Amino acid sequence: MGELVEVVGRREKPRMLVVGIEPESDLGAHLRSLVPTISFFVDRNDIHAAVRQGDWDCAVVWDCDVQLEPHLFVLQFGGMSTENFHRHGVQFSVTEQGKTVAAEYAVPDGLSADVARLVRNELAPVVIDRSGSPIFGIQVWGYTAPAPNTDFLEGFIDPFLIDGDGNVVAGRYERNASEGSQWWRVPVFTPNPERWVAAALASWRASDSDRFPGEADWYHRNEWMTAAEEQLRRRQQELLEERERVLSAVDARLAALEEERAEATERAQGGERRLLTAQGDPLVEEVENTLKEFGFDVVNVDTDIATPGDRREDLRVLDPDHVGWIALVEVRGYARGAQLNDLLRLGRFVTRFVREENREPDRVWYVVNQFRDTDPSTRPIPLEANPVEVETFGEDGGVVIDTKDLFTLRMSLRRGELTKQAARARLRDAVERLDLKVAT
Repeated sequence: MGELVEVVGRREKPRMLVVGIEPESDLGAHLRSLVPTISFFVDRNDIHAAVRQGDWDCAVVWDCDVQLEPHLFVLQFGGMSTENFHRHGVQFSVTEQGKTVAAEYAVPDGLSADVARLVRNELAPVVIDRSGSPIFGIQVWGYTAPAPNTDFLEGFIDPFLIDGDGNVVAGRYERNASEGSQWWRVPVFTPNPERWVAAALASWRASDSDRFPGEADWYHRNEWMTAAEEQLRRRQQELLEERERVLSAVDARLAALEEERAEATERAQGGERRLLTAQGDPLVEEVENTLKEFGFDVVNVDTDIATPGDRREDLRVLDPDHVGWIALVEVRGYARGAQLNDLLRLGRFVTRFVREENREPDRVWYVVNQFRDTDPSTRPIPLEANPVEVETFGEDGGVVIDTKDLFTLRMSLRRGELTKQAARARLRDAVERLDLKVAT
């Protein structure tokens, strides 16, 4: 056979096969605008008899499974399986493997800007809102070697979007190393599929510029530009430089804010957040700081009244707007739940106060930071299992106060949602428990 010197009937590249999409649909019209040569097959079975796949460069497959030759670059929306492989003594398939019900997903590094933008801004929000998005992965179904090497399977699929367990919702893999061909796979409900086709074509062009040619490079050289193109290119460059300046300024502001936020977090850890994390003297100190911020006069009994070894309540609280009003305060912190015995301890403190002052305190506050190592949002009500004892405690002026409610009240004051007088009233008028849900 003589040397092949001329190809007759060659069509402009890239040449795209489309399976499962109506040619007159909106998506079909979009695809026709993206490539110069295209052929549609609504029925997947028609493609095998109607075309020689070797004459084509890529395929877009919609919600079906079809056997395609390994030289083709493929973008598949939905469907169950793609193809079978036999490599390094391992027989395997890339196929759908159930569904994910995750609430959080990750976008891996290394994606092109276009693909990352599509995943982050369009695909991920839809996946998050859905319940049960399909996932796909590798299914090994046979070995043809005594000691097959399966290490290559670990990175075989290059994911676009994964859940917390590493399950792939969208991604790609290499079909044929010698051809450089890839198979991309995304869910059938992926928004704006035409944008994915455009992004895939751009990526494939970087892999094989012969099969996926773009505009001729010389069009973009200054010597062959028209005056209008040159002017627009200059304006475009100026705008890009302006964008870079704006982004740099925004990045600098974000970095400064992040540094300030880190400093604020560090201050909170040694300050207000001790209401939620501390025990012992640091917790007593922060409760004292909080009550003073509300405008109470606070006496630290250990430092101002008690003698060494003399065990009394932690704090005494007075309201400057109510002369003579006083509350005895015991502050406790626990890694586990509040302790019922603390109410008995407070009873002894009250007895001693009555003996020394010849009057009853107006209130007795049991302030407790329980389950201090856990998320405050998940913590139960202190002494929730002891309603009778809490009710009895309340009959004598006792109030159980969760430090997380003190924190909430303190932040409401700082946000301007209530005054110091109102904050004091919430605490002063509480009965049995401080309940921020109850209007005053």
